[in-house]
Amino acid sequence: MPKLKQRPPNHHDGDSAETRALIEWLLANKIYFVRHSRYHLKVDSWNYYIGKGTIFRDGEEAAETQRGVEAFRLHLSRLSCIKTGGPGDFDLSTVR
Repeated sequence: MPKLKQRPPNHHDGDSAETRALIEWLLANKIYFVRHSRYHLKVDSWNYYIGKGTIFRDGEEAAETQRGVEAFRLHLSRLSCIKTGGPGDFDLSTVR
């Protein structure tokens, strides 16, 4: 029987408060994501690289000009399947 590949954990030791807040926002809003590695989150066709805050969309040759957690969240909020507002609303002012 083949071994099943385990999904990487949502949180890693050493994650910043900002990264943890983003992941909690994704979970609270029931947004499916895959954390491919400690440094890479993927939602639909959007890739977010933790640390540098780089945002790439699949098939594009260059990164988006905006960077960071808030820019990534704004890109995601433009997708019709993602709800915004309410108890899962992302608030960077709570990040320490």
